[in-house]
Amino acid sequence: MKPSDAELVQQTLGGEREAFGALVERYRDMVYGLCYHHLGDFEDARDMAQEAFVAAFCDLSQLRDPAKFAPWLRQVATHRCQSWLRGRRANTVPLEEAAQETDGGEDALERKAMQLVVRESLSHLSERTRLALTLRYIDGYSCGEIADFLEVPVQTVKSRLRLAKAQMREELMEMVKGTMRQQKLPADFTRKVMAGLYKHEQPIDVTMDVAKDGVVFVYWHLTNNPTVKISGGAKKAMRVTGRKVLFDVCCEEATQRLEQVKVMLETAENVWETGPAEGKAFAGMQTPEGVMQGRREPVYASLSHGWKSLKQALNDAPELRDRLATALSGRVMKLAAFTDELAPMEMPGEKMKKEVWRFFSFGGSVKGIMFGGAGGAEFSVSLPACQTLVVVAQGGHVVLSNVEADAIIINPDGELRLTAQHLKGNLHAFGTTPDDIADVAATFISAIPTAWVKEEAGVARWWSARTRSIPA
Repeated sequence: MKPSDAELVQQTLGGEREAFGALVERYRDMVYGLCYHHLGDFEDARDMAQEAFVAAFCDLSQLRDPAKFAPWLRQVATHRCQSWLRGRRANTVPLEEAAQETDGGEDALERKAMQLVVRESLSHLSERTRLALTLRYIDGYSCGEIADFLEVPVQTVKSRLRLAKAQMREELMEMVKGTMRQQKLPADFTRKVMAGLYKHEQPIDVTMDVAKDGVVFVYWHLTNNPTVKISGGAKKAMRVTGRKVLFDVCCEEATQRLEQVKVMLETAENVWETGPAEGKAFAGMQTPEGVMQGRREPVYASLSHGWKSLKQALNDAPELRDRLATALSGRVMKLAAFTDELAPMEMPGEKMKKEVWRFFSFGGSVKGIMFGGAGGAEFSVSLPACQTLVVVAQGGHVVLSNVEADAIIINPDGELRLTAQHLKGNLHAFGTTPDDIADVAATFISAIPTAWVKEEAGVARWWSARTRSIPA
């Protein structure tokens, strides 16, 4: 017995990517026929059908009722076609010109002319009748299958098909049927869809006890520059929850390469000297000398070298440097999140969805193909009271809320947003961009290029004058 749509959806959401391949195989021709109905061109319909399945895969978690996958997929495909048509409208080519522009000799021209005749014949039918006929002939779907996909009674589908037969001459009906059968999807369509985009996730949920006089060190160097919320209120243990994410064109490779995204919670000694982590962060792509144009190889930056550069940058804030060195010279509870030699991926630019861009480190493009690293992590931290919290981050946004500790927030590039509210301790920041600082015991902001904060009577005020450190 074949699994239901709901079962396949649940399996896909549970990480069984091959289950989505079964859904693609089940609805490939239905979606293709729907796209042809909207676009009127078989080649465009093939491309858009693939786009629709990729979009459905990325947004599958938004489907509230897995049993309604088919009508939801219909809506996804329809929206993709409508968006494509809106962008195409300005460059519409008349039917006669489209036939004249066809390459491939007389046979190709004849096939194109036949397609135009079919398109013209179908245009005289009502939209609902035309769609029912297209789905019937694109791959011989039964009236029941069409009815389920369109969410209408079977008798309604039968009535529309009878109406189409009555409105079209028999020879035109046979031409429509024959042309659609000739324009079937290629056998490897499902494989191409599944190769188009893979997202692999792994949950993060780790804990570690923290002493009240202990030091907690949080470090990240991630391509997605995450927003990390660190909230106080935990009783004894520090808890880290979230997910690791990696995109790749091959599910098996993505599963293996997820180990390139590191999230580690452990005790460490003398981090000031040893550095937060051993690894190589993705830093871009380059074309090596002496090789053909277009070939790209990844470039990596040593995390150890970055740590040395940070310590040198802190020479501009000696008091903060000494404070940080003292905090990190002993035993600390260390949370480190980073990518280590993240292998690059390549993907056509038009397939770069919003979620992919969030985790994508652009390394260049050649003829519309984007190159770069696509992986990272999103997480939040629940923290008990401790003596000192140190955060060193490559970029993103750190949000401190109700934290019971003196906090030191470091970013040498000025690309880290900082929000701190209800902090029971002093706040020292270097290279951050203050976003909202309120209800903090004392604030010291150093070496910020565009904005400065001074705490006066519990109210955060913005200063534009350059200064090394501003006490409360």
